[in-house]
Amino acid sequence: MSNLTDQVTTVLAGLNLLEADVPAVDDVGAQGDVLVSRASSRRARTPLVEPVAVVDGEYGGHAHTLHPAGECFWEQQDLGEVGLKLGVLTVSRGARAFLFHEEHGGLEILPGTYRVGRQREYERGSWRQVAD
Repeated sequence: MSNLTDQVTTVLAGLNLLEADVPAVDDVGAQGDVLVSRASSRRARTPLVEPVAVVDGEYGGHAHTLHPAGECFWEQQDLGEVGLKLGVLTVSRGARAFLFHEEHGGLEILPGTYRVGRQREYERGSWRQVAD
């Protein structure tokens, strides 16, 4: 008789989820409504030691979360009137950060300083945030 853990492991192995490619970002990358782009701004200085949600899931949905793998720094920004800039991420040499979302998968962020923000689109004469 198999237990639930055995059954879930078998299903996951069949889906090859652990074999999925994770795109790496060293310039610009997007994940749903979140955009990660290389920044020339000052480095973030607050240590990122635990995962942080950069965008909470709306209506009970899934959050976009940053996970450090090595020495990383994160400074959340004031969203301002437009509400696009979420923060600044600095990934130290030899480290990585990962942006995860349960539906979009993962995005590996290579060493450097990045602006993390929301995307917007122009439709019928006005700008609006990209819906995730």
